[in-house]
Amino acid sequence: MPLATLLSAGDTNPMVPNPVEVLGLGFFLIVPLLALALAIWAIVVVLRTATLDITAKGVLLLLTLSAPILGPILALLLCRQSRRARRG
Repeated sequence: MPLATLLSAGDTNPMVPNPVEVLGLGFFLIVPLLALALAIWAIVVVLRTATLDITAKGVLLLLTLSAPILGPILALLLCRQSRRARRG
């Protein structure tokens, strides 16, 4: 049997997901959940950072909520930098 015949769409089981569907599920389910977890973690860290004043916390929270992936990462890095600057 030729390979093209084995890979034709007529012989596939519609109940078994193909690799494109599996990758789509991973991308559209796992990535948003990770982005949500990252945002929640950043919000908690920003609110618990005692070295920031209320304006800086508001700006970092706005950044966290407005930019899905980059915002929480920047907020976490800036909170970490603020804690180190206060200690040093």
